[in-house]
Amino acid sequence: MVNATEPPKGEILVPVMQQGDHSTKMPKHGDSKQTVLEAFGEPLKKVPAVGVPPISRWDYEKFSVYFENNITLHAV
Repeated sequence: MVNATEPPKGEILVPVMQQGDHSTKMPKHGDSKQTVLEAFGEPLKKVPAVGVPPISRWDYEKFSVYFENNITLHAV
């Protein structure tokens, strides 16, 4: 039975007033992990890859970067 009060697993909810600042410089789609490291330094946290294809996340102070293997998918 599905609990209607809980969001589906794997869905990320960001309250409207807590979305990132659009002026914040972030990695671009297609950047390699090495490019991200050189441009932004070490992340505060590296979340290990899960799934197929493997998706990992690096958390910085003002944004998070999602990778598929070694390539940036999206930064939010």
